[in-house]
Amino acid sequence: MVGIRGDKPFVDMGLSTQPEFALWDERGWPIENVGVEPDIEVDLTPADYAAGRDSQLDKAIEVLLKKLEEDPKEIPSTPAFPVRSR
Repeated sequence: MVGIRGDKPFVDMGLSTQPEFALWDERGWPIENVGVEPDIEVDLTPADYAAGRDSQLDKAIEVLLKKLEEDPKEIPSTPAFPVRSR
């Protein structure tokens, strides 16, 4: 992992960034080539991709709908509009 710093602004509000720092400890480069472990593993198959299916999104929807069944939430009512004519 190489961190960047964006501290060179342009007159058009753009920004220049440059690689500047990295993380190193007694084990070496602890973040390189290691991703975040998923909470739920979902297989991504070429067949799903070819068919336009998003198996990760489908699983997320399934899990959230199950959570809503187990612990339903009440949708709050819309507050009245403020009267600003006074």
